[in-house]
Amino acid sequence: MPSEVMMKGKVQQRNVSRVADGNELLERLMRDGSYIAADWLVALAMEGRIFTANFGQGTTYITGKLSYIPAQPDVNLDVPVGVTVIPLAAHLAIGSMAGTLNHFFLQACTGNVVGNGTSTVADSLTNVFQGAGPLGTACVARKGYSGSGTAPGTGSNAQPGTINEFVSWEQTAVSAAGSANYYDWNCNFVMPAIVNGPGSISGYSVVTGTAATFKVILTYLELPTGVLAG
Repeated sequence: MPSEVMMKGKVQQRNVSRVADGNELLERLMRDGSYIAADWLVALAMEGRIFTANFGQGTTYITGKLSYIPAQPDVNLDVPVGVTVIPLAAHLAIGSMAGTLNHFFLQACTGNVVGNGTSTVADSLTNVFQGAGPLGTACVARKGYSGSGTAPGTGSNAQPGTINEFVSWEQTAVSAAGSANYYDWNCNFVMPAIVNGPGSISGYSVVTGTAATFKVILTYLELPTGVLAG
């Protein structure tokens, strides 16, 4: 007969014990013996591994383009060598949309970073553990490219390039006055991409007639590549 294995914990329904890193602590149980576990993403946020980039903020909007220019994204997050990024959520808010055939899409790309080109820094790039996040991001967020960087997904023989569109918002008509135009995406139902640097998450607004104005909020998980691969 196999030996019986007993898992031991401590009932802490109200008076929850917390200790500093490196100390031993019994697993937490409810009064009926139910085991309590933190959500993986919440635990990573508490560790300081999740970041949010704001492209446009408050009443500041980005003006998109009329055509798709791969080396000139409207929003871009460069992921350097040695870093792996998993996009977790994206929010698109439209400020104005006077043209037709409006498209906005985000691409997860590997092979190379886009670089500065002619762009401006994103409005903010912060640890979601605000004021206490122990880690900084190694990524760089930029917006509003008017001069070309390196087209994402170019790659090389040593580092083949890939491009995967994981967010796509389409509206064919002009925005009606007073209508809300926004789009939310998150990774709850599908893991769209794991971007091993060098790479980027690049976003584009394309429209016929008059360029749209918009804001994007991108939330992502960042880990050293060696933790996940290699």
